[in-house]
Parts: sequence; structure tokens; C-alpha cells
Amino acid sequence: MPLSIDECMLAIKTRMPYHGTMPTTPRPLSDQFREAVERSGLSRYAICKAIDLDQAAMSRFMAGERGLSLEVLDRLGLLLDLSLRPVKPAKQPKGT
Repeated sequence: MPLSIDECMLAIKTRMPYHGTMPTTPRPLSDQFREAVERSGLSRYAICKAIDLDQAAMSRFMAGERGLSLEVLDRLGLLLDLSLRPVKPAKQPKGT
């Protein structure tokens, strides 16, 4: 069964391997982090406790009302075993 765009997680690589064609329009990383939180199977309380984040801040982030600092996103990414990957290959300098 092919994966949906939501399951691809574009620039975020989770433990689930990606198989298929990359969508042409990447989604914002914040949306991908929100989806990763929802798909993690962990409660928001457990996530907040593990990454030392106030539950109200997590609620505002999940509702799209506020962002999170890079430091908090780093901790969240480590907890959920997320990593970035390029959607397109990096351009090589001319002459190489």
C-alpha cells in the first residue's frame, strides 16, 4: 500500500522507511513536528516531561498558536528519533 504525503514526512525521517515519490510541495517543519508528536504514541505529558517543556507551551505549539525554540525542537527531535534530510539533492559547485 503506497504511503500518503502525510506519511512521507518530507524532510523528517522517522524510523519508518520512506518508499515512493517525493511530493513536490514541502510542508513546514513545524507541521511535520506536530505530526511526529501525534504519531509517536507518547502522551503530550510524557513528551513535555522528557524534554523539560511546559505543557501549556506544547498545547499552544500543537494548536499552531506559537512556535518552539530550536533548543526545544532539538530535544523533541532527539526524543522522537527525528532527523532532517534534503528533499532535493544539494547543488554541486560548477567545475567539480
